[in-house]
Amino acid sequence: MKLQVADFIYLLVEFWTQLSWTLFEGECVLNMLAKQKENPAYEAGDNIDIGDLEKAVKSRFVYFYVFPVVRAIGYLVVMHRLNFAGWKQAVLIATYAGYTVFRKTHVDAVFCVAYLVCFGILLTSYRAKK
Repeated sequence: MKLQVADFIYLLVEFWTQLSWTLFEGECVLNMLAKQKENPAYEAGDNIDIGDLEKAVKSRFVYFYVFPVVRAIGYLVVMHRLNFAGWKQAVLIATYAGYTVFRKTHVDAVFCVAYLVCFGILLTSYRAKK
């Protein structure tokens, strides 16, 4: 039961994070707040080319290709453990994959709607096992 709750919370946090990226011009909220602390005139999305994680990893290939694939596999494992219907898994993974591929093309409104649909799917999918 505890693992199931943790899995569900994991998916909610992950998809909320991605929704926040669409709302803040492709920028992590925490990164944006740190930049605004250094420069009060900083606006979301002004400098998203190099993130702290990307600097730490020092490999654009790992950052842009390996991490997203590992993340998607993690989502699938968790959704399978939670017994999500196949179509729900497909919608959630397609939204994540679409955002990963097109995140720098300024289609934020489309992904905001898509992530709200994902939240609806997530919130209506949780059923505690007895």
